[in-house]
Amino acid sequence: MDSFEFEMVETNVGFSGGSMFLTVKYYSTADMWFFWHSDVHGWLDVKNRYWIPYGLGKPQKNTPIKVEVNVPYELNRRVAGVYITDESGNCIIGHRGVIGGGRPGVGKSLFFEHYNGEIKIVDDVGRSTQIAIISNIEDENLLQNLRNFVSEIDRIKNMR
Repeated sequence: MDSFEFEMVETNVGFSGGSMFLTVKYYSTADMWFFWHSDVHGWLDVKNRYWIPYGLGKPQKNTPIKVEVNVPYELNRRVAGVYITDESGNCIIGHRGVIGGGRPGVGKSLFFEHYNGEIKIVDDVGRSTQIAIISNIEDENLLQNLRNFVSEIDRIKNMR
């Protein structure tokens, strides 16, 4: 995502169970921010995945996470973000639909009942799995596709 113009913004990112000061990348053309870290050991209890939170709008002093599209270091179906290869060999960012929201009823079932984007059944190492397709990583509209996904998650979470 470094090929898109961005601004580094310091903010206090809030999440279930806490918050931390981070410097995030804000993309004004999509009015969206994200953070990526491969080694959050020691400052966040994340030991099996890349931590990739996203949010909408320009980060302010305190900024909430709208969705995490975390990707596991190795196969782990409990981590929602996935990279899959389509029939043409393209790398696709997908999501298993596992969303939180700190509210009862916000989860995978609600996600797949109301998600308006593309959903595919994929072979997940011998298991058929429903995946929400976010974007081809080479798509010139990658940033807008990610923004659409984050907005869609926000819409679904606000249903409850």
